Amino acid sequence: MGEEAALSPDGTRIAYTPFSNKPQFPGRGRPLKNYRGGTASPIWIADLRDSSILKVERKNEVTFNPMWVGDTVYYLSDRDGLTTIFACDVSGKGVRRILDPEKADIKSASVCGDTIVFDRFGSLNLLDLKTHQVKSIPVHLAADLPSVRPKFVKVNSSIQKADLSPTGVRAVFESRGEIVTVPAEKGDARVLTNTVDSAERDPAWSPDGKSIAYFSDASGEYQLHVRAQNGRGAVKKFKLGDKNSFFYNPSWSPDSKKIAYSDKGGNLWIIDLASGKSKKVDSSPYGDGGPAGGASWSPDSQWIVYSRPLKSYLSGVFLYSLKSGKATQITDGMSDSDNPVFDKSGKYVFFTASTGNGPAVGSGMAILNRR
Repeated sequence: MGEEAALSPDGTRIAYTPFSNKPQFPGRGRPLKNYRGGTASPIWIADLRDSSILKVERKNEVTFNPMWVGDTVYYLSDRDGLTTIFACDVSGKGVRRILDPEKADIKSASVCGDTIVFDRFGSLNLLDLKTHQVKSIPVHLAADLPSVRPKFVKVNSSIQKADLSPTGVRAVFESRGEIVTVPAEKGDARVLTNTVDSAERDPAWSPDGKSIAYFSDASGEYQLHVRAQNGRGAVKKFKLGDKNSFFYNPSWSPDSKKIAYSDKGGNLWIIDLASGKSKKVDSSPYGDGGPAGGASWSPDSQWIVYSRPLKSYLSGVFLYSLKSGKATQITDGMSDSDNPVFDKSGKYVFFTASTGNGPAVGSGMAILNRR
């Protein structure tokens, strides 16, 4: 058995790995990083004249990719943690590190003359074996790439989110990272974003009918964008939460002055659009699984109702007062309660619960309760 062989310049010896610890999965063509088991790949040097074998000195590190220059064998090794270039003499002794490791592993290498070319962290580099200086190789691809050329695409099969205008005359949709409004009967579709270099998602139409809010990563991190529903004027941009994250489910207050939203850390927030400041309402006790369906506002914009996981992993329904800044659990925690909404009067909260199946998560029972 043998692979990754390199012939000596005089043709009398071969440096090779007699076996490897490469995983048997498609697309995984290099040894497992920092593996120290019994199949960590060594490098052997075979003399073709008498079939004798010399083993390159090692402990139990992974060594591979041998290269021959004169009477020196160069190879890759993770002896010091990160994979870099080592060398030994023709007897397999005198092992030494040629290139100090940096922040990433060297994946593969090849030698020509007194120069080794290697790839590290997606870049190609040249190592001069005389000076041990490294020089980066700039690579510019001039490909046709027809799949990324501008083109017309039907987006009706790619719609992710939708919301109706207060009058029901138009609807707003998210599709392929764009925000589009479409008339119910007469008129033209209106693309509000038209940004091929960023993704916009989760559109929500304001109750006063004037604005549409959505999340955009145009700045490099997701922010809240609010713009006029007719697409005119400047876009208002708001930083969200207390750190960069993914954000979900924007929900307008009925007075169109605030928006509730959640993040991937299981936190529920309210942003005041006049000041641009966000306030945390509540958090999941497990750092995820927050208000998946968002929050429902009371008609007077002074309360929100939402569900979140309890320590028992059941979901409970909570009421939050904007005036007091306090959240109160309004279900007993003995059933999985979810999807709460205010009625039009603001006096009742409707939600689903697993009361017909006892205290079980994901019971599939949905019973409408009124409190």
